[in-house]
Amino acid sequence: MRTAGLVFVPEIGFRPPGTRVLGGPVDASVNATRLRVVSVAAADDATDVRIEWKRRFDQAACPPVVSALSSRDPMEGSFRAELVSGTAHLPATLMARRGYSLGEFDGTRSTVRATQALRFPPLPADDPVELRLNVAGEEWRVPLDLVPGARTGMPLGAEDVHGGITVRATTAATLGDELLVELEVSSPLPLRQIAAALPTAPTFSGDDPELRRARRAEMRRVLGDRDRPVVLEDEAGVSQQEIWRVIPPDRPSAEAGPPHTYRFAVAFERPHGTRATLVVPFIDVSDIGPAATADLRALPADVELGGHRFRVVASEASGDEQQLVLEIPPSAGERRFLHPARVRGVTQTFSWGEIPGRGFGMTTRVGDPPIVTFQGLAFRVEGPWRLDLSLPQ
Repeated sequence: MRTAGLVFVPEIGFRPPGTRVLGGPVDASVNATRLRVVSVAAADDATDVRIEWKRRFDQAACPPVVSALSSRDPMEGSFRAELVSGTAHLPATLMARRGYSLGEFDGTRSTVRATQALRFPPLPADDPVELRLNVAGEEWRVPLDLVPGARTGMPLGAEDVHGGITVRATTAATLGDELLVELEVSSPLPLRQIAAALPTAPTFSGDDPELRRARRAEMRRVLGDRDRPVVLEDEAGVSQQEIWRVIPPDRPSAEAGPPHTYRFAVAFERPHGTRATLVVPFIDVSDIGPAATADLRALPADVELGGHRFRVVASEASGDEQQLVLEIPPSAGERRFLHPARVRGVTQTFSWGEIPGRGFGMTTRVGDPPIVTFQGLAFRVEGPWRLDLSLPQ
């Protein structure tokens, strides 16, 4: 269980007591590319930094920096980041893209925008700090004014258990007209998905709040039948859906030993009253042990994987990969089998999901002969987990 006094840091989440934060957003520009440092959380265990990029886009002259900012894995490309404090140079240990968009700028020209989450080792205490970023040969240097974090979370002690999975509400804090609750999920099997919130368009610090609300409403109108989010029920019985999540830059490795624990913060519109009930409808987990092969030259092919059966009914070209269409019989029980966790031909799974009216699709690049290996099982544990909360006022 997390201790009391956690500090809530916008865009980053709840961090340990004593965390230093950014005094306010900082901007720097190099060759028409603007960098904004949105948020910093300098704690004893790590330093997290959230940044945004913005640049007008000219298709006739696409500079290398634009390609670098579009990368899903910045550490694999021409992106270098470090924090400098005194004589210490601390290179980034993790960089993850959080959002990317290409849209209209002033109604006439396009703009590229990207958000990234960076993680560094802990900083030495009290020395001045500078963030240095090198992207495709261009360098940004940004001094960071760090101050003690003042937005302390209210400790919570609610928890519920289903199917061997424990969900705890550890901390709550308010941010304007929103309520943030940190959830800690602990499972004997690796965690895949916690409820099913609607996808959201990338958001940036300068976005109009009304525009964000309109986007959420449109997503709910179009995709609401696929939505099984975390919800909050107030004292009057009024239920509302989560509106966004603060996702840590790293996820626990499926290969790490149990228990598998994952923490994230979920946001709601701030409810009335002093108490509410938070409800998590389901949690998906995986068992990565079992494996089985299928020969795509002889379809349909029946496959038994860890005591569960399914059928590969088709293999269809999808770019450089093959999309495998699976028929998976419904299953029951405390852990309901959903689909294989992974598939590998000559590469690992690239994408997967329901194919309306046909079955379940998984995509991979195949070799010669076209034999693929299914690895692991994805299961769904149905809740609900219900957590009774005292609300910060």
